[in-house]
Amino acid sequence: MTAPADDRDSLLAEFRRLATVEDVLSDIDGAAWESMERKDFADSTAEIGKLDQIRSARRVVHEETSRARNRYLDAFYGKDGADELRAAVQTELRTRGIRRSR
Repeated sequence: MTAPADDRDSLLAEFRRLATVEDVLSDIDGAAWESMERKDFADSTAEIGKLDQIRSARRVVHEETSRARNRYLDAFYGKDGADELRAAVQTELRTRGIRRSR
């Protein structure tokens, strides 16, 4: 059984909002690393400070994004359909990992 369209829309909006925050934090992380690399990691105190500040936020936002994605998938596909989809994704990720390691 799936949720009504309004509920699904709300869950999708929440997932997208969190995914955007996760993307912004990832961009900050990437920019800090690029800056340190350009300076050959010399005088990187400011960048290290940024990385330290966002580390816990990235972890929390990632976990919240995953929960929001799962709530949306459950609402859209139903519990069984969402479980099948997640299992298929995990199988694909493992297959990609094996291919990459060869």
